[in-house]
Parts: sequence; structure tokens; C-alpha cells
Amino acid sequence: MKHCIASGIASRIASGRALLLAAGLLLGTTACTTITVSENELLMPDRAVTARNIDTIAPGYQLGELDLTGTDGTRLYGQFLHHPQAKQTVLFFGGNNFRIRQYGRTVLEGYSKLGVNLVLVDHRGYGNSEGEPSIETLFSDGLATFDRVKQLLPNQPIIVHGFSLGSFIAGHVGKRRPVDALILEGSATNAEDWADAITPWFAKPFITVKIEAKLQAINNKDNLTDFRAPLLILVGENDNQTPPSLAEKLYAEAAKARYRDLQIVPDLNHNLASKTASFATAFLALQQQLSTGTTP
Repeated sequence: MKHCIASGIASRIASGRALLLAAGLLLGTTACTTITVSENELLMPDRAVTARNIDTIAPGYQLGELDLTGTDGTRLYGQFLHHPQAKQTVLFFGGNNFRIRQYGRTVLEGYSKLGVNLVLVDHRGYGNSEGEPSIETLFSDGLATFDRVKQLLPNQPIIVHGFSLGSFIAGHVGKRRPVDALILEGSATNAEDWADAITPWFAKPFITVKIEAKLQAINNKDNLTDFRAPLLILVGENDNQTPPSLAEKLYAEAAKARYRDLQIVPDLNHNLASKTASFATAFLALQQQLSTGTTP
């Protein structure tokens, strides 16, 4: 599952980079290259969680729908995947292409082995949620969603997990609400650092990236400066969209967190780590922090 971290910027940088690479290939090579495109790369069917398949995907889980509302009254769609023995609930914010009907199953498959409740939400304007998205409304929707989940489960710890674009929503919530733990995956410090990190050195003399003022709100560096709860930061070893160097900067920024862990997952690019052994081990340590304040 691949997601861009912020709509528009990545594709524009990638286009500029692609033109330079293409020019280099034309000038520097004469050999032909064969590129294989498989059926799986063209066909991307929905992988929804439904009442019919949940017993097969996640035995013991129950599926419920959540009617959520943004602060401006916009209707948002969510799913609550409940496990009777769950001691924590994970509120998951996906990346820029995330839709529950297409990727919800992938998230649940990873978390169902860990025995937690799971809340999934379609960003406004995506999937079954209404409205038009903006950075400001995505952030306010994140706060409203957390408040609703906390209202429904007042006595249960809430772990907020954000991937890629969703990591900035999660960080925004983590700074402004009493989250019990925070997971940032495929994230970055801020829009400027991120754009600089993914622009190759050979392209920098030819590409100038201008960050729109509204994107200045994307700033997990600021979100983590005074963060105190347990924190898990995840990034793929081969992630070229949000490189490990940015995760390392985030980890350094979170010095006040009572527990922090950085996992650079081997052989992973900009994809969810939730089905990997590295994630399972790190998440269990995070759970241990919530129950006892110590690592296993």
C-alpha cells in the first residue's frame, strides 16, 4: 500500500526528477531497457472488511460502523472493529490514498494479531466521507474523531497511529489531546525538510520547491517538542518518500517522551509495517508501557 505524504508536492518533485533521469538516460546510454508490468500493478480491487468476511479475516472481532461529524457538521465515515478482550483501542489515520474499503483489511490483518480494538476513518472527501479536504479540515477532523472515540470509550487507553499524511494528523492530535500513546509511521519533521530530503542532490540546482503557506501547518517536529506519552516511530529501511533520516530527526526531537522507540524496518519501502515482525515486537513494548510503565 503506497501513499504520498502530502497531496501535490511529491508528484511535482517526482516529475522534475523523472525528467532529469530521462535526460541522463538518453544522453548516457544507448542500450534498450525492458520494463515488466504485471497484472497486480494494474488491478487494485477493494479489500474491504464486511460482516461476511470479518470472521475469516480477524476471528473474534466484531464490525460496527461509526457516524462521525467534523466541527463544521461534515459527515465522516468510520469503522469500529471490536475485540471483546481488548485493553486498548488504536485510532488509525491513513495516508493520502487511504480508503477503508480499499485498505481497511490490510490494517486489520496486522492489528488483529495484537488483540486491540481498531478505529478506521475515511478522510473527508475520501471513501464514504463527505466534504472537501484541506490541511486545516483534516486536522480538525482528527481532533473531532479522537474526541468521539474517547467519548465512546472513556475508560480505555487510546493509541493514535498515523501513516504518511495520517502521521501529521496523528501528531496534531497528540499535541492537543491526552493520547495515551502515539505511533508515527512514514512521517517527516515538516514540509520543508521533507521536500529537501526527497529531492536528489543532482536535481537540487535545477528544482526549486516552494511550500504553500497552508502547508506550514504540517509540522511534526513542533508536535513532538513537548510530547510526554509513549512514542513509537516507524520507517522502512528503503523508504524513499519519507527517508529514515527524517524519522531519526523526529526521534531526537521527542526527548521529553517518557518512552520512545525508533524502528527502521528492514527491506520495507513506503508501506505499512503493521504486518511485520518488527512492528509486532515494538507494539508489544508500547503496550507494556501503557500497562506497567516498563519494557518487557
